[in-house]
Amino acid sequence: MDQTTTDIPAINYDSVPYLVRDDLVAAQNTAWKQLSEPGAWLDARKRLDVARETRKAWDCALCASRKVALSPYAIVGDHDNVTDLSPAEIEIIHRIATDPGRLREKWLKGEMEAGNISEEAYIEIVTIICKIIMIDRFAESLSESEYSLPAPVPGEPSGYRAPGAKMHDGWISLVEPKDAVPEDGILYVSEASAAGVVKALSLVPDAWREYWALGDAHYIHHEDVFNFDLDLREITRAQIEVVAARVSAVHQCVY
Repeated sequence: MDQTTTDIPAINYDSVPYLVRDDLVAAQNTAWKQLSEPGAWLDARKRLDVARETRKAWDCALCASRKVALSPYAIVGDHDNVTDLSPAEIEIIHRIATDPGRLREKWLKGEMEAGNISEEAYIEIVTIICKIIMIDRFAESLSESEYSLPAPVPGEPSGYRAPGAKMHDGWISLVEPKDAVPEDGILYVSEASAAGVVKALSLVPDAWREYWALGDAHYIHHEDVFNFDLDLREITRAQIEVVAARVSAVHQCVY
């Protein structure tokens, strides 16, 4: 079910035979509301188009062919698409959604140049892809259908880029703790908590916060990753890490 509704559909799991934490449901509903609103670099309509293409990637014939190929770069063709996003935007969304473990910097930079996609827009696109996959796959694990997407809210993106962001050893500019400024809002509580994956989306602080608010609810707070005595769930920390490691492997997460 991939529709757009005039109202923001409430996410709930009342019909499943499991107790789903209130904070997790609240985080998913907040993320769904954010999808309908202008972001930092994309307006609401484009944000929702990114969400639609993320979903479409899962049954795209080209993506399926590339997935089983020795190299995805050996398979050419057109993606099955459901929006009028540019070919470069669709290529980026579909590849990240279906085959993230075999991405290359040269490929990304080439698509960004071809589609005139800024670093900031790319970060926001990645954030939306991750949010959609988190919520959709969570629902799927409980045998729930995909939730309908909300209607777009009018408005212009803020256009905020963290002024201290610089190129380091990644593919995209990011903010080191020492380069964060008050205008960025809260990014890092301490330098020790700023692991590589935590800094990855920091070029666009609002997108960074959107991602971590949802990601932390599904896992544990990113600042507590190295606190192995933490006991917040019904399962142990060791059991949490077994599940997290398996999910990461399935989704080809390099971290």
